[in-house]
Amino acid sequence: MLLGQNSVKKVSIIILFIFIATCSVGQKLYISDISISGNKITKEHIILRELPFSTNYSYYEEELNDLIRVGRENLLNISLFNYVTITINQKEKKDSVILCNIGVEVEERWYWWPLFEFQLEDRNLSSWLKNMDYNRITYNLGIKISNLFGLGHRAEITGKFGYEKGIDIKYNKIALNKNKTKYLFIEAFATFNKHLDYITQNNKPVHLKGDKILKKNLGLTTIYTYRRNFRSRQEISLSYLMSKLNDTVFTLNPNYWGVDSNVSHTFSIGYKFVKD
Repeated sequence: MLLGQNSVKKVSIIILFIFIATCSVGQKLYISDISISGNKITKEHIILRELPFSTNYSYYEEELNDLIRVGRENLLNISLFNYVTITINQKEKKDSVILCNIGVEVEERWYWWPLFEFQLEDRNLSSWLKNMDYNRITYNLGIKISNLFGLGHRAEITGKFGYEKGIDIKYNKIALNKNKTKYLFIEAFATFNKHLDYITQNNKPVHLKGDKILKKNLGLTTIYTYRRNFRSRQEISLSYLMSKLNDTVFTLNPNYWGVDSNVSHTFSIGYKFVKD
């Protein structure tokens, strides 16, 4: 059957349209390998977890460039690297398939940092400036370690000295599953005070200083994090705090906590949703 002139034009237009559409989509690249360099401490699977592309998959070139940009942002967001460079190193056509190799180059940060801060133990700065009592200052000295064992774990150990004494230990980014979507944070602390504002008289706190510990706090916090994708996470936190007063304080002010006991137990639960 012979086609008329109008039919030939219509078929030609359809073929031209399909050709233009195909060209606009671009060529597909098959990722045969992902090579990682610069990670002297960080394990490779920690880096691969943040990449939105993987080996043995095909992507259109424009799509892959967008995924590379997102992968670079993800790696910078975990705060383990100063610089991240992701490139398509080579392209090779094999059996009508274009193979490519992705190179990921990182520059790791310095992961050990000293911690120092001081805290004025008054209601506010103006209250402290009235007396300028340097005995009412707590000094926090410690160390912060990021990327522990190359697994992205974070640990902090802080000692308290001065007005308040104690210790605070934090351990974060503990992966609970192979896919690195579930994490755990643990904090334990203990504080001890020989100084205490035990009551308020004439709108002013009355201070007590003793040779023995007047108040001690023991606390434990755990946070479960579920990170289903790169840009959002959910957190459930559980906390427990036990505070105990010296009998001297409880005798001077039996209503320190508003209950008939020198021991206080506090439980708390929290939920947080974060979308970056």
